[in-house]
Formats: sequence, structure tokens, C-alpha cells
Amino acid sequence: MKVKLILVWMLLIGVILSSQTSKFKVDGMTCAGGCAWKVNNITKGIDGVIKSEVDFENSMLTVEYDNAKVSEDLIISTLTSQTTYKVRPMKEESKKQFLKWFKKILK
Repeated sequence: MKVKLILVWMLLIGVILSSQTSKFKVDGMTCAGGCAWKVNNITKGIDGVIKSEVDFENSMLTVEYDNAKVSEDLIISTLTSQTTYKVRPMKEESKKQFLKWFKKILK
């Protein structure tokens, strides 16, 4: 029983650590229908992206992705090359610090 519980926890921790959510500021979108739709579809087309949501009013893109396949730089470069929008990451320092600490403990 203990072995199964340990394996389930290890699997859960692996899934949590392999996916990451990042937010990006997307400047230059002028319409909720076309521009936001385009950003969302391009992002969803990147291999390894799990979920993509565009908040047009705040010019924000939220992306959940497999960090073994995708990076913030890849998302930014893909959107920059396929659109005319300026894309930059929005840092969430407290979350990143916690993840770094948590990954250190697991090593």
C-alpha cells in the first residue's frame, strides 16, 4: 500500500513539475475577434502547449505548456514571427521562487 501511495505522489509531482504556466503581455492587438483569435490559435499550434487563453481587454496571454517541449522564448519568437504584435513575458517572481525551491528539494 505504501509503495502505491509513493508512486502516485511521484507521478503527481512529475506532472506538476513538467507543466508550467506563463503570462505574456501582447501589445498591438486591435480587435477581440480577429487579433485575439489569431494569437490564441498560433499559440495552441505550438507542440507542447496544453492550454492558451487571451484576455483582449488586458492584452494578456496565459499559456500552460509542457516545459520539456516549450519555453517562454519559443512562444515569444513564434508569435513575433507570425504576427506584428509585441510580446513580452510577465514575470511572477513569487511562483518561480517557490518552484525553484521545490525542485531543489526533490533533487
